[in-house]
Amino acid sequence: MLKYYSQIGATTQVVVSLFKHMQYYNDIKPYTSFYPVLIKSAGKAGMLLHAYLLKLGHSHDHHVRNAIMGIYAKYGCIELARKLFDEMPDRTAADWNVIISGYWKCGNEKEATRLFCMMGESEKNVITWTTMVTGHAKMRNLETARMYFDEMPERRVASWNAMLSGYAQSGAAQETVRLFDDMLSSGNEPDETTWVTVLSSCSSLGDPCLAESIVRKLDRMNFRSNYFVKTALLDMHAKCGNLEVAQKIFEQLGVYKNSVTWNAMISAYARVGDLSLARDLFNKMPERNTVSWNSMIAGYAQNGESLKAIQLFKEMISSKDSKPDEVTMVSVFSACGHLGRLGLGNWAV
Repeated sequence: MLKYYSQIGATTQVVVSLFKHMQYYNDIKPYTSFYPVLIKSAGKAGMLLHAYLLKLGHSHDHHVRNAIMGIYAKYGCIELARKLFDEMPDRTAADWNVIISGYWKCGNEKEATRLFCMMGESEKNVITWTTMVTGHAKMRNLETARMYFDEMPERRVASWNAMLSGYAQSGAAQETVRLFDDMLSSGNEPDETTWVTVLSSCSSLGDPCLAESIVRKLDRMNFRSNYFVKTALLDMHAKCGNLEVAQKIFEQLGVYKNSVTWNAMISAYARVGDLSLARDLFNKMPERNTVSWNSMIAGYAQNGESLKAIQLFKEMISSKDSKPDEVTMVSVFSACGHLGRLGLGNWAV
């Protein structure tokens, strides 16, 4: 039952409540293999189980020990995780991977790298290498991340995704697309994370020809797109000016529309000057964020509707559900400048 709850993503409260309920039955003696599942499912509360497991004598079990170390590392108690690691008489690759990942999580590149170098080459597996790629990529050390990626004796989809995400999140869209082509040539099958990353990079480039080539690849591979991929597709088509296709995907999403899809469509219609459709979508949004307001205000300001831009800015302030940011203020100042109403600009500040 606990394993089922963990697999469906039950909340920590549900998992802990189930465990407490189970303790009322003295005749139920869980197997040792039960506890790693419990620890991982309990989230931060899993750290509290360490003393309990010591009392039961289970803390020397390899899988239990690894799970406890993983929880400490995940939630920032790296010193406690390292103490457990140093006390281990025999370490597996999984133990090394957990502690290295823990140091990356707290930004300690030096110690993560030192531990990686301490491992024997035969001990390192694809997860170890991918952890190093991910760590360096998140620190924006893309050259070093690529060095580890190129040296990997074996790559899986997660390894490609780690390097692709590193490029995409650093704005290196061209590198993302090139590496994606290398991935396809290598025979590795992209998953939904791969497609979302690549489609997002294509969105930032705004190149209709590139967008079309990516869609052809997606179709050729008969990839079954979920709503994450469809959202990325919509955003790409919208930013590349293919509003007909973007609108079609928007309608297909139905109840899975989120703020990203609404904002992409509002921004796209505003960009081509169709302010009526943009405002219609804006009015229909079930929930707006700062990006939603910015897209509509910028649309008015950039299309000569300065008074409407300022009026909408006033509504934004009154709504109190979103706070203006620097992007908002650039559009408002632009609108005030076009109207020659600098006093209004001072009021906005």
